[in-house]
Amino acid sequence: MNQYSSWKYILILLTIGLSFLYVTPNFYGESFAVQVMPVKAGETVDRSTLKLVESALEKANIQNIGISFEDTDIKIKFKEATDQLNAKQVIEKSLGNKFVVALNLISNSPDWLSNLGALPMYLGLDLRGGVHFLMQLDLSKLSEKKNDGFFSKCKKRITKRKY
Repeated sequence: MNQYSSWKYILILLTIGLSFLYVTPNFYGESFAVQVMPVKAGETVDRSTLKLVESALEKANIQNIGISFEDTDIKIKFKEATDQLNAKQVIEKSLGNKFVVALNLISNSPDWLSNLGALPMYLGLDLRGGVHFLMQLDLSKLSEKKNDGFFSKCKKRITKRKY
């Protein structure tokens, strides 16, 4: 019978255990969130902006389930998508044009998993359902441009001919 060393079994079990540990953030799901960032790259967000966002949400009576503050952005989590959309409008009105307010999804995985480097696998747009967009062409402008190009080529040919 083929027998392996005990260290090989321990290594296999350790690998399987670590694999399960690093896959667990995918089971916690995501929360609806609003992300506030400065318009200009390299700028930071200060505590006064955070206080302004919190007071605007309180005045509008919108409940959040968590706020994370970093130098580069502020992320506010919500339970439902309607709260997220309402909060986006309220925050945009209160902050003006100096900040970008974007809809986002944030992982619900616990901090201890994130500190270990266990992050959820983020799906791209193709796996989340893709993007739907509508492209419209103004054919009258297209035909004008095409005719302009055609006439300019004809003029060049006529001017190049010597009679």
